Amino acid sequence: MHKISEQDGNVPRINLMITKQGDNTHYSYVKRLTALLYDQNRHNESKHFCERCLHGYKRKELLERHKLECKGLLKSPTRTEMLKEGENKMSFTSFHKKMKAPYVIYADFECVLERISGCEPSQYASLTVKTERHVPCGSSYIVVRSDGKLFGPFNHRRRDAAYVFLRCLNNDEIKMREDMENKRPLVMTPEDWQKHRGGDRLPHLQ
Repeated sequence: MHKISEQDGNVPRINLMITKQGDNTHYSYVKRLTALLYDQNRHNESKHFCERCLHGYKRKELLERHKLECKGLLKSPTRTEMLKEGENKMSFTSFHKKMKAPYVIYADFECVLERISGCEPSQYASLTVKTERHVPCGSSYIVVRSDGKLFGPFNHRRRDAAYVFLRCLNNDEIKMREDMENKRPLVMTPEDWQKHRGGDRLPHLQ
């Protein structure tokens, strides 16, 4: 049994553990919640426990960050459970609800690694030392219109590939917007009508 006080979280709390045996009930005072729950995880390393969901954390700042989300959540304790292997993947299945985008752009970059020269890191700063950086050396993209017409591919093999990519894409955006402003009649096949209307009969067109 796990009952949570409705009082504000800053109010001092007293943790009690209830033990039942038949019709007999006994309450025990929990002096140290850590001592009671230390072995509730695999590593026995948790030192800070949330009094609402009994989830343990190694560092106090992680617990404080968790409290903002857990406090008063559904008025009941919560527990984090990881999905099992084979059930931990989601996929989109409502393909019939998708709307065609006027244009789709597929792009890719190629980079070279350049070594970064530097001195010994400061003992007061981050221990992460950057030794290399990615420098774009080439880019390629292709534009696909909703009717299947392709534009490209457009390839750029230059040191300023990122700048050239953005400049060319900006020019192509202007052309795509002009094309979308050019209104064309809607063409739908009988299969399209059945898919969107959900019926077997075609609507009467005036």
